[in-house]
Amino acid sequence: MNICTNLNNLKELDESKISIIFCSLSFCQPCKKIYPKFIEISQKKEFKDINFSKINMDELDDDDEENEIKSLLNLEGKKYPQIVFLQNSQVLYQLEYSNFENDFENIIFLFI
Repeated sequence: MNICTNLNNLKELDESKISIIFCSLSFCQPCKKIYPKFIEISQKKEFKDINFSKINMDELDDDDEENEIKSLLNLEGKKYPQIVFLQNSQVLYQLEYSNFENDFENIIFLFI
């Protein structure tokens, strides 16, 4: 599990692999609720070739950098948590909290 604290961390992810990024806010209760399940899924052997990462949007120090990350991950106007599937700097899919419990693992299998 990678913890991204800035834009450079995101850019350092291996672009040849799928990255699944858990985008959250530190005070967000739904984020806190599903993050343990996100970690559990990230540790499954069938997903070993995927980069799982987390970024807390409200812990970024630079507003310009936060806006660039939101643009890169297509997060403008979105509610948190958001799970973003990324490869080669392209958003492949976004999963919202309401669909997480039932769909997350099934959606991962679509990309591997």
